[in-house]
Amino acid sequence: MTHHILEIKNLSFKYKDAQNNSLNKINLTVPQGACAVILGPNGAGKSTLMSLICGLLPPQEGTILFTSSQSKNHFSYGTQHCALYSELTVRENLSFSLNSCLQKKMLLWR
Repeated sequence: MTHHILEIKNLSFKYKDAQNNSLNKINLTVPQGACAVILGPNGAGKSTLMSLICGLLPPQEGTILFTSSQSKNHFSYGTQHCALYSELTVRENLSFSLNSCLQKKMLLWR
């Protein structure tokens, strides 16, 4: 039996005055011990999804379930405007907070 730290079911979100949903019926499960990386083009809803997961925005439809009160402590959110060191690679920049995660198998969601 696989244990999950996060389970998202049918998550949808639409910003006020937007014509379309930023997220539409997203389903995502993050197994315990995995590293989830959310990739996508501009406007795909990556920042919106992370804002919902982190509690910065309230879900409008669907559910975000953390399996324990400690699960939220296992998430890092690198915004698109975070401070990066230009002399380092992306991997080296991320390794400051995700060192152990980068050494494990990564779970990619696109």
